[in-house]
Amino acid sequence: MSNENKPTSRQSVDAIHTILTQSKEFASFPPNVILLDTCSDTCIMKNKDLVQDLISNKQGIRVVSDGGVRDVYEKGKFTHCKQLEVWYREGAFANVLGYSKISKIAKIKTFSNGFTICWPSGETRK
Repeated sequence: MSNENKPTSRQSVDAIHTILTQSKEFASFPPNVILLDTCSDTCIMKNKDLVQDLISNKQGIRVVSDGGVRDVYEKGKFTHCKQLEVWYREGAFANVLGYSKISKIAKIKTFSNGFTICWPSGETRK
């Protein structure tokens, strides 16, 4: 495929957003999928199995995204890296790791089809 026929990153994101917002069967990402978001500085999980030592936080945070505004009041440790504090909200759209947070504690390798994260424990996740 020549470069002139390839969709741009923005077109790909728009297409994915359209598919997700128009599909009733796929109203959010599957619970075990974890997104590494280069535009996010927040880590938020929708899957409680990915969070340990969950505690309530009265102050919480307000997450503003294309999907709307959500207040989140629970946080804990990410199961794959105890050094990483993550927020938890049942019903969130996806499990999202903010690239800026992850890059401070883990090695991130970029590939044409995604990322591989090498956690401090030696575990590698694609």
